Amino acid sequence: MVHRWTKLQLLSTIINSFILIAISQSGIERDTIASSIVIAPPPPPRVNTSGTCILTISAWNNFGFVQTFFKSAHAIHPEITCLVWGVADSPGTEDEVKKYLAFLTPEIRNIFTIVPSIYLEKLVDFTMQELAMKFDLVEFSTTVKPLMFRYVFEVMKAEIVMFFDNDVWITDYLDEIVSHLRYRSCVITPHIIEPIPMDKLKQTDLQILRAGIMNFGFVAFSNTPASHKFLVWWSERLRFYGYVDLAKGMHFDQNWSNFIPAFFDHEDYFVIRDHRYNIAYWNLHYTGKTLKMVDGMPNINGQKTVFIHFSGVSLFEEYDIEGISRHQSRYTLKDFPDMRAVIQAYIDRVLSTDVTTFRKVPYGFKKFSDGTQVPSIYRQYFKELYDICDALSPGHYGISNEVKSLFHDLQVYRRPFEAPPLNSDCLKVHKKDMTYIDWMLKGPYSFVIDFEGRYYFSEIEYTIFKVRKDVQKVYPDPIKGDSYFGFKEWFYRYNGYKDYGLEGTLIKRWRKTYFQNLRSSLQKEKSFGVNVLGWHNGNFGVGIAANHIFNDLKSVDAPVRATLLFGSRKHRKFQSNRLDVNDITRSPEYPINIVIANADFTETIMRTYSKVIWNEHYNIGTLDICNESLVVLEKGK
Repeated sequence: MVHRWTKLQLLSTIINSFILIAISQSGIERDTIASSIVIAPPPPPRVNTSGTCILTISAWNNFGFVQTFFKSAHAIHPEITCLVWGVADSPGTEDEVKKYLAFLTPEIRNIFTIVPSIYLEKLVDFTMQELAMKFDLVEFSTTVKPLMFRYVFEVMKAEIVMFFDNDVWITDYLDEIVSHLRYRSCVITPHIIEPIPMDKLKQTDLQILRAGIMNFGFVAFSNTPASHKFLVWWSERLRFYGYVDLAKGMHFDQNWSNFIPAFFDHEDYFVIRDHRYNIAYWNLHYTGKTLKMVDGMPNINGQKTVFIHFSGVSLFEEYDIEGISRHQSRYTLKDFPDMRAVIQAYIDRVLSTDVTTFRKVPYGFKKFSDGTQVPSIYRQYFKELYDICDALSPGHYGISNEVKSLFHDLQVYRRPFEAPPLNSDCLKVHKKDMTYIDWMLKGPYSFVIDFEGRYYFSEIEYTIFKVRKDVQKVYPDPIKGDSYFGFKEWFYRYNGYKDYGLEGTLIKRWRKTYFQNLRSSLQKEKSFGVNVLGWHNGNFGVGIAANHIFNDLKSVDAPVRATLLFGSRKHRKFQSNRLDVNDITRSPEYPINIVIANADFTETIMRTYSKVIWNEHYNIGTLDICNESLVVLEKGK
C-alpha cells in the first residue's frame, strides 16, 4: 500500500510540473490560474489491517443493532474480513443461526462469524451456565468479553481484535487504533478528557470514577503475551465479580480497566484522548456543541468523527430523543440542536434492520429447562453462594463458607438451569443428580442437618425469611418450631412465595416435597442406626476421633452416617478429604446422635441443630482426646 501511494504522489508531482510549464508558455498570469485550479493532495497512507477482527457481543435479541454496527464497520473497512458476533445467550440451533445469517448482505455474510458463548468452555474449567445464572443479560454479555477476545486470538488466530458495543456507529477509519496495535498490546479510550461541571446533574465525575475511568464500550488488544496474561486475569475476576453494584465498586467488566496502567508497561498501551473517538452522553460537555451532520456523516470541530457510542438510546419503546440518553440529565437537544440530525440518522439506520422484531426474541437463560421463569432471588442467592473468593463479606443472605464449600463439593453449580421431572421422588435425590432447584428445596444450610419429616423447612423458605423483616416480626422463630406453622401458612396458603416469583416447577416441586415429607413422618419410625457428628475431615484431635468412631462402626456393619459440624477458622485451616462425599449426609436419619467436639463448641452445636429435631434423638457426647474435657449432651438437653 505504501508503494502505491508513493506512485500517486509521483504522478501528482508530474501533473503539477506540466501545468506549470503550460502556464509559463501561455502568457497567462501564473497567480490567476493558480487561484482557479486546485490539485487535490493524495489521500494519506492507509495502514495494513490484515489479521484484524472486529468483535461485538450481545444476546440473540440484539441482532438489529449488531447488523447496523457491522454495516457501518464494513462500509468504512471493507478490507477487514473478520467480523465476529459473540452471542451471550443459550446456543441456537443450526436453523436459528441460518435465520440470522439470512438477514445479512452477501458481502458481510461471507466474512461474518457467530461464536455462541458455549464455545468458550474449551478455554476454561467452568460452564457458561454458571455465569448466566448468577448474572443478568447485560452482565453476562460483558462478563464473557475477555473470553471472547481469547477465543478470537487462540482459535481464530487473529493478530488484532477491536471490540465495540453494538450501539456504536463507526463513521471513519480506525487506522490510528490499528497502527498503535502493530507495536502495542492495548488501546483504550477514557470516558472523559475534561472535567464535568459540578452542577448536581448526571453524570458526575464520581459516578464515572465508580464505573471505571476507561469506557469499555470500546477496547482493543493485539495478540501478545501481555494481552493474554491480562485477558486470563480479567476473565478470572469477572467469573465472580462481573456484576453491577456501585456501592461495592462493581460496574460490569469495566472498572477492571483501572488496572491497565499498572499491569502493562507504559509504552505497551495507548489511551486515545481525541474528541472524535467514543463520543457519548458522558462527554457531551465538550463534544455536544460542535457535533453535527456534514455531507451525510457526523462531524465534530470541523473533522469527521471516528465512532459515536449511542448508549442509552437502544430502548426505542421508551426512548425520548429530546433527552439524548436516559443515563444523563444535564442536557437536552435544546442545548445542542445540531445533534438532533446525528441521533436521528443513527435511529433511522437501526430501524431499517427491523430491530423491534428481534427484540421480541426471548433470552435463553431467562428460564429453567422446563420453561419456568428464573426468579431474581435465585440469581442473587446463586451469585453469593457461588462467590468463594469474598470470604470476609457475609453478603446479603449471610451464606457461610461451610455452605459455599458444600455447594461446590456437590457441584450443583454445573447444571443450574436444569429442572427435575415433576414425577420424580423428591425425597430420593442422589447427590450426583442434585440440581439447583433440588438444592433450594433441601436445607436450610445454616444448620448442620436438613429439616425433614414433619419439620420440613427448605433453603428457599429460610432465604426469604432472612430478608423479610416484617415476616420475622410476626413469625420470629419458625426454625425452632414456635412459629413454624404460622410461617408455613403465610408462605404457601397466603402466597408469600409469589412475592418472589416462585411459579411453575418451583412451587409445584416445593409443594410435592413438603407433602412427601409429611407423609413419610407418619408412615415410619426411625430405624436403628447412629449419626456421627464431628469434623470428620479435620487434621486435629477431635476431627481424627470422629473419623475413627465412624469407621469403627462402619467396620462392624453398624448402620452409621457421618454429619459435618460447622467449624471455626482454625478448624477450616487443617482440612483433608478423609471421607468420601457419599459417606457424608445432612439427614438426621437415625435415632442416635454421637457428637465428637470440644466442650466450648456445645453452644454452637445447639445453635446449628434444630431444637425440635434434637429432642427427638438420643444424644451422646464423647471425650475430647486432646483437651480431656467431657461434652455431655443428653436427650432434650
